[in-house]
Amino acid sequence: MASIFDEILTEHAKKQLTLKESTARQKQVALASVSELMDLLVDSVNKNVQEIFVNQKRIEVETRALVNSVGQYTKQTQQWVRTLSSFDDALKEIGDFENWTKTISWEVETMAEALQHIAHPPEG
Repeated sequence: MASIFDEILTEHAKKQLTLKESTARQKQVALASVSELMDLLVDSVNKNVQEIFVNQKRIEVETRALVNSVGQYTKQTQQWVRTLSSFDDALKEIGDFENWTKTISWEVETMAEALQHIAHPPEG
């Protein structure tokens, strides 16, 4: 009876060892799969981060270019404003001069008529 019991115990020990070996192999496979999955996830995240970084750098370059363009347009606009202001002032001066010449012309005509009146008084 002891030999049957020893056989059962030996059989049980063999099955236990086989089960342990199988579990160890499955654990190794699972760890390898988890490791591979983590590598894929990290690669995916890194790729997205890299794309974001590249886009951010591109946006920074475009922003600098836009700021430079706006600065140039601002300077050009200010120059146009000064030029138009000078032109407007010149037009006002021309208008003032024209008004002055009309006033002088009217005064000269009035004086000429008065002198004509004095020099040749109407008979009557």
